[in-house]
Amino acid sequence: MKQLFKYITGRPVALASLIVIAAIYIVMIFAEFFAPYSATASFSEDTFHPANIELTSKGLKVREFRVLESTTWHYAKVKDLRHDLKFFVHGHKYKVLGIIPCDLHLFGTKPDLNGSQYPVFLIGADNLGRDLFSRIVYGSRISLTIGFIASAVSL
Repeated sequence: MKQLFKYITGRPVALASLIVIAAIYIVMIFAEFFAPYSATASFSEDTFHPANIELTSKGLKVREFRVLESTTWHYAKVKDLRHDLKFFVHGHKYKVLGIIPCDLHLFGTKPDLNGSQYPVFLIGADNLGRDLFSRIVYGSRISLTIGFIASAVSL
C-alpha cells in the first residue's frame, strides 16, 4: 500500500486521475443529492427544453423559456423572467444510501408564491421532458459499477 501511495504521489497525472475518478464515484454514490430530480421525473410541457442556467452580474440565474412552435420545439427566452439558482434546496424526498430519509439537493430553485418550482435543466431535457443531467448522474451508477466489478474480477 505504501508503494502504491508513493507511486501515485510521484506522478501528477496519476494523482489527478485518481482525484477525478474518486469525485465521479462520490457523485455516483450520492446521486440523489447531486441530481435535482429523479431519473424518471418528467416535465411534460418542457420536452426538448434547452439548458436554462445563466451567469449574470447578480449570480447564477435560471432563465424561463417558452415554446414558440410545438411541432419543431423552438424555444424563446422570456425577457426579464429569471429565478435564482440556489444551492442546498429542498426537493423531492429520497433516502441517502437507501437508509436515511432526506429531501436536500445540491441545487435548484425556490418555490414561487403558488408553491411551484421552475425546473432547472443544467444540460437540457429529452423528448419526454426528463432532465438530462439527472439521467446521466443516475446512469453513471450502472456504468461505473460494471467497470469496478470487471476490474475487481480481473485482479
